[in-house]
Amino acid sequence: MTTIDLATALIQKWEGFHTTAYQCPAGIWTIGWGRTGKDVGPSTTTSPAGEAKWLSARLTQDLAQVEKLVKLFLLKPTNQDRCLAALLSLVYNIGITNFKNSTLRRIINEGGPIHLIEKHWLSWNKAKGKELKGLTNRRKEEFELFKSGLQSQALS
Repeated sequence: MTTIDLATALIQKWEGFHTTAYQCPAGIWTIGWGRTGKDVGPSTTTSPAGEAKWLSARLTQDLAQVEKLVKLFLLKPTNQDRCLAALLSLVYNIGITNFKNSTLRRIINEGGPIHLIEKHWLSWNKAKGKELKGLTNRRKEEFELFKSGLQSQALS
């Protein structure tokens, strides 16, 4: 599977699919597999085919940005697709600007240590300051995918 395929599967699993817009726990109008934006409001509807096309384009765009923002080579990944897919799922959910400015990105770019990467990854589990069990579980799965792409000696 490609990076985009892995990220798509993870995002679709955790976002679920909605044909009509709804407000997420953060109060943001959301549709499809978690799509937000100025074009999403109370009367917005969509289809799986249209959302699949949109998601693929969005992840391709995000991947290009994430590859510029992270220095995975410092962590010596054995499966960079897994690491990038996990990062794409995170970025899709928290936004590229939040990721760009995060301590998590800084620690990844410094080459670890893995326990700090995990700590800061798992901290992205809140909406409006309140921890959400679904986000906690999603962050754990994303981190495990990220970690599975690293060489074992990078995990010390």
